[in-house]
This record gives sequence, C-alpha cells and structure tokens, in this order.
Amino acid sequence: MATQSRFTTITDIAKKVGVSPSVVSFVLNGSSGKAKRYCSDELRKKIMATAKELNYIQSNVASNLKGRPRNLMAVLIPQFFNEFFTQMALEIEVELEKAGYILSICNTFDDPKREAVILKRMFEQRVDGIFMVPAPNSEEFTLNALKLGIPIVVMDRYFDTVKEGYHSVLTQNYQSAEAATMEVVNAGLKHIAFIDWKSGFGGLELRKQAFENVVTSHNLDPNCCRSYEGPLNEETGYELTKQALIENPNLQAIVFANNIHARLGVKCLIEKGLEPGRDISVAIVGAPKWVQTGLNNFTCVDLNGRGIGKRAAHIMLSIIKNELPENKFMHEYIPCTLNVGNSIIKK
Repeated sequence: MATQSRFTTITDIAKKVGVSPSVVSFVLNGSSGKAKRYCSDELRKKIMATAKELNYIQSNVASNLKGRPRNLMAVLIPQFFNEFFTQMALEIEVELEKAGYILSICNTFDDPKREAVILKRMFEQRVDGIFMVPAPNSEEFTLNALKLGIPIVVMDRYFDTVKEGYHSVLTQNYQSAEAATMEVVNAGLKHIAFIDWKSGFGGLELRKQAFENVVTSHNLDPNCCRSYEGPLNEETGYELTKQALIENPNLQAIVFANNIHARLGVKCLIEKGLEPGRDISVAIVGAPKWVQTGLNNFTCVDLNGRGIGKRAAHIMLSIIKNELPENKFMHEYIPCTLNVGNSIIKK
C-alpha cells in the first residue's frame, strides 16, 4: 500500500504531451494571453484533455510541498449535532495527534453536493488521508480520491454500489436495533412503534429490517408493531411519536432507531402524560450523554463512536506506514453495547 498520495503534476502532463512545464502551466492557470504565444488551440485542447485523463487537480500548496507529506488529514462527518459523530472525530484527533497530524474536520450535512465541494478543497490542499461518513449517492466523486492515491477510511456507513478499493470501520446497524427491540419484546410488550430515519442507504436500513425480523420471529401482530419513518431531525421525532400514539391507543413501547428522533420524541411522551418506565417503555439506539444523565436512565444501545474513530485512525496510520498488504482492504464492524436502564416496563 502506498505510503503517500501521488498527485499528477504539471511536469507529468508536460512529459506526456511533449512540451515544457511552463506551457502546461500557462494553459492550466488560465493565462490565455501568454499561452497563445506558446501553443496553438489544438495543443491547448490536448493539454486540457491530458490533464483530465491524468486526474490533475490544481494545488494551493504544491509549490512549497515538492512531494512531501503535509501531516494534514480530513475528517468528513454528516451531523455535528449528533454526539456519536463528534465522539468519532475527537477520537481520531487524539490518535493522530500522537503521530504528528492535524485534522480538518468538516460537516457535510449529509449533502452529497456539499461533500463533493469539501473533498475537492481537500484534494487541492493535498491532504495525506481522508476519513469520512459518506453522504447518500456520493460514490463517484469520493472514489476519485482513490485514483489520486489518497488513502480513505470510510466510517459508520458503506457505499452501496462500490464494495472495494477503500477501508471501512462500520456500525452494527442490524445488531443494535435488534438488541433494542429484543429488550422490549422480552419484557412481554406487544404493541410497539419503531421510529426511524428514512435514509435507505449505507446499511442504515438494516435497523428497520432488524425490527421487522424480531416482530416476525416472535409471532407479533404487525398491525400492532409498526415502523414510522421520516427526515432526521428532532422535530420529526416529535411528530412521528405523536402519530404513533394516535394510531395505536394501546401503544406499550417505542424503540427509537436513533437518538436524534428520541430527543423530542421523549418530550412528546412527557407532554402527553406518559412517563418512560412508568406509563410507556422506551429503548433508544444510540447513547448520547443525556439518555443516562440526571433523572434519565434509558435502556439504550451504545454504537461506540469512540471505538470506530480509534480503529479508523489505527488503520489510516498503518496505511501511511506501509504496514498493510498491497490491494488488501479491511472492512470491520465495531461491536455495539446494550446499556440496560429503567425505561422498560416488564409485564
């Protein structure tokens, strides 16, 4: 495995075209007045085509680098407001700081277009590696980094259409939702709502699949055990919780597939006079501090953001140090942990 990114340089283009680097520089830097004195329109088009063929990306720092690593890495996460991802990023920073690296941490808001813009900036800065939690439908631009020789470690989610060429450290989406649902079912509860993000990518849909499989395997009535999906924000958690209570007056339990929906979902329950652990059961996939702080003691599943970040950092450092076999890509799942609280009423 290459220890250092190999970006195409102006010299590379010049050699392939058969001209001097100065001519290529004039063309690519848009100095049209000077460039016309050095090359024809036909040669200009050839230089541009060759630059595209070789995946040339203009660098903001190339003149000072001269091929040396920058000791700079990029971390792309989708939700700064989600404690799971901030834990992940902080753990990466702790591990890489020991090796002399600094991080550029960016929020993509789960927007593939924004993710593409950030990645392009990181390419221009000649980062030594990229950690990322992919946005939906972002494979094509992201995997251009691999053509440039930039090491990538994908975290939490995976690319749906591309399975190789990158390393990944993933969340146990299926197992986490299964564990939370089983706690409710084992308590003897049969009227259950599952509140989820309608994402449909990266393995996140496995949480809903786990819920449905538990319902089926325990012969529960699917009309009494329904899933509710919507955008990932706190307000949606509130609205979906309210909808579940209206549609099933006999509702006994709610499994929140993520802590973002749970935050205002729990508020909705309290406003309706339903105290978790006394009047209704609640289990949460995710373990931000608030779920077991103060008077809160929710049954929850810790997805281990710190463990994912730490393992991702170690893999990246192994790549940089040439400690991994050529074309050998690691795909690991970090175990989740069930934390049993007092938010589930046992029949």
